[in-house]
Parts: sequence; C-alpha cells; structure tokens
Amino acid sequence: MTAVKENHNQAMEIAFFANRERRRGNAEKAADLFRQALDYELSALEGMDESDGMSWAVLRRSAGWLWTATSAAWPSSRPAKSWPGIPPTPTLSRNCGTC
Repeated sequence: MTAVKENHNQAMEIAFFANRERRRGNAEKAADLFRQALDYELSALEGMDESDGMSWAVLRRSAGWLWTATSAAWPSSRPAKSWPGIPPTPTLSRNCGTC
C-alpha cells in the first residue's frame, strides 16, 4: 500500500471516530480527532498533484470537509494558498436564511 493510500485510510478511520464523538455530544474531542484526520489527509495530498486526476480531486475535497469539521483555523504549517480549491475560510454555497 502506498503512503498516499495509508494516510488517506488513516484519515478516514479517525474521521469515523470523530463523527461518533460528535454524535455523542463530545464536540471538543470530535474537533481534535477531525484535526488529526485532516493532518493525515493533507499528508496524503502532499504525495500527489493535479496530474493524478480524480484521486487528487477527491482527497482535496475530503481535506476541505475535514477542515470545516474541525471548527479551527487552517493549519499554519500548511498555507491555504498552496492547496488550490480549499478556501482559506469556510463559505456557504447558499444562504440558509438563518446565517
């Protein structure tokens, strides 16, 4: 198994446990686990580039979702501008009427 696949699989496993903690009401623990999962997903992305096609796009989108789930600032060790398609701040795709 390649490092990219190992890192992605680890990210998804940790994200599974983060979702479980969030459902149990442990928001702080969930956010910490999502941050760990994000770190693994970004490590997986570091081994790829846009020429990897759909795999790169899926991992990039996954990293963006994990980041929004952390409720935290983007990791300072990985500048957002170096990850095309992942916004430096979360944005809503539509106005839900309560925002």
